[in-house]
Order: sequence, then structure tokens, then C-alpha cells
Amino acid sequence: MRGFALILFALCIDGLQAAMAGVFFVLQFITPVGGGITGAFAAGWYCFKASTGIIAGISNGIACGTAGGIVGAGVSAFAVPIGVGVDIAISITLGGILVMALAWMGMFYPGTVLGAFLGESIPFLDVLPGWTLMVWRCLSKKKAEEKAAKTKEAPTAVSFSAPSQAFDGIRAANDNQQPYAQAA
Repeated sequence: MRGFALILFALCIDGLQAAMAGVFFVLQFITPVGGGITGAFAAGWYCFKASTGIIAGISNGIACGTAGGIVGAGVSAFAVPIGVGVDIAISITLGGILVMALAWMGMFYPGTVLGAFLGESIPFLDVLPGWTLMVWRCLSKKKAEEKAAKTKEAPTAVSFSAPSQAFDGIRAANDNQQPYAQAA
């Protein structure tokens, strides 16, 4: 049951990262235009409302709309860098919690964990389910270790039925060298 909870948590991390990558990818292509239009509309509306006359409002709206469009398009162009920063923050925090849970349950394998952290730290490669694969590998290694320890400890029927040579030649003290003497 502990494996199911860890895999579910890893799937949530990977799903969140994939969803955010998709959102920021789409925003990168939509937002320069959308950011410019929104910035122009918001700044133009504000400057128009703040003006005293209709002519001054129109000229101020055009000036503010142009500046708002430039600022909106410029700010929205940073969608991918912001997305990469948020994605790295998710990897460090939630991935760190996942690694601590693996270590607490005795399933911390440095090679597997380091490989997952390196894979998740590369932008755009972390869309792949690295955390889920890491948990699956740690679980399978732990099960293999437990199985090997169990077979090593458990005696088998073959070991009981094998003839022992340690007691060959030992006889009872009063048998007078007769192997199968009948008691009289």
C-alpha cells in the first residue's frame, strides 16, 4: 500500500508539471498579442476615464493604450522563463518531499534519485514522468532486496532432507560394536 501512495504522489507531481508546461507553452504564443491588446485596452480605458474632456480623453487613451500594449506584450513574453522557474520550484519542493518520503521508508537509492533530479532539472525534459519512474524503480529495487533477503533466510526442504555427514561414525556407548543389536 505504501507503494501506491508514493506512485500516486509522483503522478500528481508529474501531472502538475505537464499541465503547467502546456499552459506556459500556449501562453508563450498567445500572450504577446493578447498581452498587448489587454494592456492597450486597460491603459486606454483608464486614461480615457481620467481625462476631463472627450478630445483629451481620446488622445490620452491612444497614448496610454500604446504604452500599455508595449508593456503588456513585453511582460507576457516572459511566460516561458516564468514557467521554467515555477517548474523548478515544484521539482525542488514537491520532489524533495517525495525523496524524503522514500528515504523515510527505506527506499532511497542515490543513483536512481540523482538521475531523476537531473532529468527533472532540465527544462522541457521534465514533462516526462521522471518522478513516477523514480518511485517505480525504487519500489522494484526494494522488493527485489526484500525477496533476496527472504530467500536467503528461509530454510528449504532440500536442506532438511540432505544427509548430514557431521555425525557419521558416532554410536551409542553400550552397543558393543553391533550396529543393530536387539535388546534382550
